[in-house]
Amino acid sequence: MMNFSSCIEMMFCEVEFMDRFEAAAKAGLKAVEYWGWMERDKSEIQDKLQQYGLKVSSVSCGGSGKDYQLLNEKGISFGGDTRAQFVGVLEKTIEYARAMDIHRLLVGVGNDHADISREKQHANIVETLMACAPVLKGNDIKLVIEPLNVLVDHMGYFLVTSEEGAQIVDEVNNPQVKMLFDIYHQQISEGNLINNITRYIDRIAHFHVADNPGRHEPGTGEIYYPRIFEAIEKLGYEGYIGLEYMPTKNSADTLWFIK
Repeated sequence: MMNFSSCIEMMFCEVEFMDRFEAAAKAGLKAVEYWGWMERDKSEIQDKLQQYGLKVSSVSCGGSGKDYQLLNEKGISFGGDTRAQFVGVLEKTIEYARAMDIHRLLVGVGNDHADISREKQHANIVETLMACAPVLKGNDIKLVIEPLNVLVDHMGYFLVTSEEGAQIVDEVNNPQVKMLFDIYHQQISEGNLINNITRYIDRIAHFHVADNPGRHEPGTGEIYYPRIFEAIEKLGYEGYIGLEYMPTKNSADTLWFIK
């Protein structure tokens, strides 16, 4: 059985954010995800989750203030001061995740810095993620690093391929650090989706879904999602598949693939 989670930053935007929990539940979903958490009322979200029987599959590892601003500007690919800053932000995010029963934290690695070699930036990412081990230990939480496409949406981002994402996971060598495989981004960056998903399934702890072109719901573009979902299910994947797309119609009417 596939476990789907709706990104309510992009879906159910027909209603206000706090009403999207109800909308997702009425559409048949059992989980949601959102990016930012610090600026939102935790107690109000907890009430919504309990009321509608929902789980939160993931949030972004982040927050607000000076530490987060530095990370936003440079990313963990920069190294230096960002290492301690990221560990501090992670501590705060884990505290929130534990209170909300969240087990996946999404991590963007930052942009490619022209004045730093790619080898050094790769090493910076690995070293920063390794430095997270003491904070992660004892928590049922995984960090998932995300490769993104640089051709359409995230020009200048450092981590593009699933191959390098898997290399980073292997080098960190911590079962609590894995990769997010965004099917939309990887179709643009490299294609070969089923082969790469199969090759790296042991390093993958979250998926994101959207079709290409347009980043709309499955069935609007060139990706044949029935075959993709079948492959993921056959591989025995038991985590969440996050629906991170911009619907072309009412959000509830785009969920044809939910059984």
